[in-house]
Amino acid sequence: MSTHKLTYFGLGARGFVTRVCLRKAGKLSEDKRLTFADWAVFEGKKDLPLGQLPALEVDGKLYCQSVPLSCYAAKLAGLYPTTPLEQLEADEVVAILDELWNKGGAVPKDEEKRVAYAKETAPKFLKALEKRLGDKPFFGGDQPMWQDLWVYQYVAMFTSGFFDFIPKDFVEVASPAIAAHAARVKESDLYKHHGTPE
Repeated sequence: MSTHKLTYFGLGARGFVTRVCLRKAGKLSEDKRLTFADWAVFEGKKDLPLGQLPALEVDGKLYCQSVPLSCYAAKLAGLYPTTPLEQLEADEVVAILDELWNKGGAVPKDEEKRVAYAKETAPKFLKALEKRLGDKPFFGGDQPMWQDLWVYQYVAMFTSGFFDFIPKDFVEVASPAIAAHAARVKESDLYKHHGTPE
């Protein structure tokens, strides 16, 4: 039987979706959670493919990058679409979010860019997601799937104060539909059974 050992910090962020999907699949052999103090002296850092987290060890081999890790875990859990077009639609949602996240990380010291990110960039991306969601309860249809977990996690980060230049009610103001979607994910059986504690 394969072993799956996830190493990440004791928070949701980029490890959340992989963690939830592996739990759902019954495949999370070890959930190693580091503090930032632990990370500063973590001896295993040199063995990580890029020296960063999250990292997933599968049968003794280490893998990196949060999106492909979560995609692999979602396939194990039956939470990744099976047809090419559905996969494209799911991948697009996650890529939109990943680009939005990366744009946020690039602006923290430039006040003008910070304001533009909060008032222009992020709302534009959220509106694009709204169009993709349409009138469905979840991006995956009637039940939350891999891409829905990613949307939930990004909304959770936006509303947590992690980005200090984005108000905590930002998503609710900029995109009520996406805020409501995230609330539905949090109320789902998938989240209640496998998403907590993050």
